[in-house]
Amino acid sequence: MPAFDPYHKWLAIPPDRRPPTHYQLLAVSPAEKDPEVIEEAALQRIAHLRSYQIGPHAKECTRLLNEIAQAKVVLLNPTKRQEYDAQLARDAAAERPPGGTTHGSKRWIVAAAAAAACVLIGIVITILASGNGSAKNGKFDESNKSVDNQGVGKSVKPALQDVVWFDDELPEGAKLAADTRIWHWGDAATQPVLSGKYSLKASGEGHHARHFHAATEALSIHAGDVLFAYVWLDPKNPPQAIMLQFYDGNRWAHRAYWGGDLCEAKGDRDAPHHRYRGELPPLGKWTRLEVSAEAVGYVPDTKITGMAFNQFGGTAYYDKIGISTIAPDEALIDDVASPKKKKGKKK
Repeated sequence: MPAFDPYHKWLAIPPDRRPPTHYQLLAVSPAEKDPEVIEEAALQRIAHLRSYQIGPHAKECTRLLNEIAQAKVVLLNPTKRQEYDAQLARDAAAERPPGGTTHGSKRWIVAAAAAAACVLIGIVITILASGNGSAKNGKFDESNKSVDNQGVGKSVKPALQDVVWFDDELPEGAKLAADTRIWHWGDAATQPVLSGKYSLKASGEGHHARHFHAATEALSIHAGDVLFAYVWLDPKNPPQAIMLQFYDGNRWAHRAYWGGDLCEAKGDRDAPHHRYRGELPPLGKWTRLEVSAEAVGYVPDTKITGMAFNQFGGTAYYDKIGISTIAPDEALIDDVASPKKKKGKKK
């Protein structure tokens, strides 16, 4: 029996196109310059591959998801893309027979046909996925359903499930940073509470933050995961900006913010270390903040061991923090030294 070829079976990339280019992986034309088109193509590929993540070829699926994530990073970065295109040109020149023989011409015709096929596949995947869930504007549509000719809903890909990381208390093993503001947990008698008994109150002038690290009950990241937290903004004293910040054990460079660009974070306005997610949510009501783990720089098989709630001015309340994931039973893991392995609450 021939070896399983995930590129061919799942992405329809012919066996003679190895290794596939970033353009073939995303099914976009090498001439495509629109970053939104490239971003959407990557999201469609990821959504398509997620249906194979639980099965006999899970490892191959994870590898392809990582390759697609890398392709997206390169094609959306002008400098990296220019270097990559130059390398492709050098590789093509090295393979082309001297004198432009017929064989070389046929090879370029085959390459052009393959590129056209990839574009067509991308269009088909986009059309098929247009009715399914997608991440847009910081929100994740969890419908994940299509409708057959009789109008009966049927699942087309594994649905994400919510796993709560922490609610009324910090994750196991969490340590407060030396420069953190006071963590004020209040009950429903004193402040808005969404879930459990308490919510976190954050109030102050200018930039202020509350953060912890070193949680042994860490969040484990899988392809397609979406991070979430609920927030309630005080209508009488709303903040001008809020930012969620995540720690991977080495760096805090995983941030998403809403409102003004006022929280302390250096770098580009819309990058994984400083990802802009839109205007502030409505005042006086609980709102779910969402950002994909990929958008803030996380890749599969990495972990979140700390978190910070950054704010500029005003008063806000936070509650029910967690992750939407295709692998809920593996989302939360304890330190390997822990005698018991705890799982998160699915809600």
